[in-house]
Amino acid sequence: MKHIFLSPHLDDANLSAGEYILQLRKRREQTLVITLFTTFGKKKPLGPAKKYLNDSGFNDPLAFSKERVGEDKRAMQILDTQFVRLRFVDALYRTHSGKKRQKSFYIYPSFESLRSGKINPVELPLIKTLADTISKYIFKDDILYAPMGIGGHVDHFIANAVLTLFPNRHFYWIDQPYILRNLEEISSKYLHSFTVVSTERKIFALLQYISQIPLLYPEGIRLMEEQFFVDRG
Repeated sequence: MKHIFLSPHLDDANLSAGEYILQLRKRREQTLVITLFTTFGKKKPLGPAKKYLNDSGFNDPLAFSKERVGEDKRAMQILDTQFVRLRFVDALYRTHSGKKRQKSFYIYPSFESLRSGKINPVELPLIKTLADTISKYIFKDDILYAPMGIGGHVDHFIANAVLTLFPNRHFYWIDQPYILRNLEEISSKYLHSFTVVSTERKIFALLQYISQIPLLYPEGIRLMEEQFFVDRG
């Protein structure tokens, strides 16, 4: 049996379940982090995509992806977990050309659409593609974990939707640090299952994400409990 964490991006599993992964590994249980969206396109981005890249300290998406992968590798080593990185494109950088192959456009052209909690209908096939891609890593006794979707980021909702396609026992984590700004978003469809008290050792793993921590925690890392829920249905 493995504990498999479906991380939308190169930090999410660590942010929201890093302490739990550390505890599982201390008990010699098998863990696997599967990160879904790890690339940022190949062309110079525009609009919000460019702003996010610049705010992270980069102007080249390929260099940014390389840096993010390096950060994540160091963090995964600290967590002592196995990991798999898929090479799907982050939502802010995904484009669509339409049925008639007209000029491509950003699927989520603004931060508002990115954080709307609404998956664009053109992306519904992506959910099945992701599930098919990760199915080779998942066996019937494995336990799966994915974001609840606090904060509304569409990639978190996609990871959540992928989880539901598997019959395995599964849990949803509270998205950190987004819960700090969205306390009212815990849906009544979820039932609290267990809580993990975070310790200082989690901070050491989080600090590996050099390009992201200043954006995620502008006032410094706030250590919070990790909370896991199940679907009431």
